Amino acid sequence: MLLIGSGVGQAQTTPTVTAVAITSGAGPDQTYALGHHVRVTLTFSEAVNVSGTPQVAIDMDPADWGTKQAAYSSGSGSAQLTFAHNVVEPNYSSQGVAVLANSLKLNGGTIPSTSSGAAA
Repeated sequence: MLLIGSGVGQAQTTPTVTAVAITSGAGPDQTYALGHHVRVTLTFSEAVNVSGTPQVAIDMDPADWGTKQAAYSSGSGSAQLTFAHNVVEPNYSSQGVAVLANSLKLNGGTIPSTSSGAAA
């Protein structure tokens, strides 16, 4: 896409997710249990702004509790966004947590680049 401003063309890039990590630690017994917070950090190719409450899907022990949503919690204006899920009964994971591929949902919000305005 080419943006035209003052007679000069500029390439407009769309921010992309370059890394995904679970950034919270499990309890001493290596489980996420009642009251724990699962935090996921998405790293983007450039700084982004956030409006609304985007979510990412996490897999909480597929044999027992299945897919849960981690909601946006912080990071607007930077290249790293944090999403959080509060573990509630009976929603614990004894076998680990995984972030599901391609699961970022905007839920009516936006995640545009801070520099170009192009949306993720």
